[in-house]
Amino acid sequence: MKKKLMALFLTTVLAVGMIACGGSAASSTAEKEEAPKEEASQEEAPKEEAPKEEAPAEEASQEEAPTEEQKAYKIAYFVKDGSMPFWRYVIIGAQGEAEKQGCTVTEFAPDAITNAAMQINQIEDAINSGFDALCVIAIDGEAALPALQKAHDAGIPVVLANGRIDAFEDQVAFVGVDNIEASRIVTTALYEELQKQDKHNVVAITNPPAAWVTSQRIQPVQDLAEEYGINLVTIQSGEGSRETAMSVMENLLESGEEIDAVWCMNDAMAMGVYQAILNAGKEDEIMISGFDGTPEGILAVDEGKIFVTIDQGPFDQGSKAVAAAIATLNGETVDKIIPTGGTLITKDNARAFYDEYYADLVG
Repeated sequence: MKKKLMALFLTTVLAVGMIACGGSAASSTAEKEEAPKEEASQEEAPKEEAPKEEAPAEEASQEEAPTEEQKAYKIAYFVKDGSMPFWRYVIIGAQGEAEKQGCTVTEFAPDAITNAAMQINQIEDAINSGFDALCVIAIDGEAALPALQKAHDAGIPVVLANGRIDAFEDQVAFVGVDNIEASRIVTTALYEELQKQDKHNVVAITNPPAAWVTSQRIQPVQDLAEEYGINLVTIQSGEGSRETAMSVMENLLESGEEIDAVWCMNDAMAMGVYQAILNAGKEDEIMISGFDGTPEGILAVDEGKIFVTIDQGPFDQGSKAVAAAIATLNGETVDKIIPTGGTLITKDNARAFYDEYYADLVG
């Protein structure tokens, strides 16, 4: 199944191109097939037989049409970014579930993880484009509320994933980890290890401050600090990016601040932070935590580059959101909360977890 999903991932771009070009290709083929009919019309004998030959083709097309029990729904899936690995895995899961149920998924991604306005415009465009359901991972949940409500009012089911938006009461379901609880788990693991080593100075590097998920994940970092005797040196935005996080960390190291650990809001930023620390020759002095449980992040834990991360279940965030949307369209009732991930990845379980979920996909 995982190999099939990867094959799907590798052909996604080609598939989109084929869909975009489908109309003109069909027209061209039709024109070529019509040419022999003109010649046949010049001969009186076969002229009457021509319509009879088209009957089987008509029957075949009727057989291929979706039945009422298996409707070919069109689902729009909105992610925060078109390039980050985590969102690629979400779409793999979504496409796989859609294919299994005879439906299609179209991915929408803004040009940057900070471009909430573009994502909202995409949602509004999708509402007017005939999609049967929306699966949304919002950049800014509060800003997206009017568009999400507009979709609901138009009779389009909306499934949320990855980040909760409690103010949107008409959501079909939320699919993902509880960001506050998941952050509490990974933060506790980091703080407990620091406490054992009698270390206290922590830097937090986050997604953009305006991102809905930032306020959720940073909360335990702040709430648990006093309990574990942690000094939060600074909280800075790495914009969700490996490169930006690396630059932020380089500046912090140059400032001379005493740093014992860096809490990172995703695995991509954790890897950027690691590179900056490695370049400074301090990889044995500063601990790093991540968040997401991407293949790279899991392997980094196994190799001792990152102390800990937590799995979000990206494949399930894609597949379960699509499954919930399809079930709703079929008149079924789904759970309001559909959990994914939640496994703490440590040195003890990283390799086994990677081999179970990612080895076939990544190698």
